[in-house]
Amino acid sequence: MAKSNASQLIENVNSERGQSVVEYILLLAVIVSLAYSMYSNPKFKTFFGKDGFFAKMKVGIESSYRYGIESTEPADAYNYMTPQHKTYYNSTQNSSRFFSPLDEYGAN
Repeated sequence: MAKSNASQLIENVNSERGQSVVEYILLLAVIVSLAYSMYSNPKFKTFFGKDGFFAKMKVGIESSYRYGIESTEPADAYNYMTPQHKTYYNSTQNSSRFFSPLDEYGAN
């Protein structure tokens, strides 16, 4: 005997074939909304934003890697037209950053 349309419809409603897809979509919506609310938070932007902690740390790391001394200015901001390069000459102590022996080698 053939099933009636009503009993076939009830069978389709009771089967749980699409439930996992709906749950994954709802879970994705929750994760996206949490991520957006974190990203738009002002405290998050002060830490990870354009002028945040990591941006300042990046500038310091780039400059210290390039010049060999700690600095907070960008690595490409140095003017190479001056004769005193900041890696070589320490203007506050009026001396070179490099060292050499006081006596000539072998003078003992």
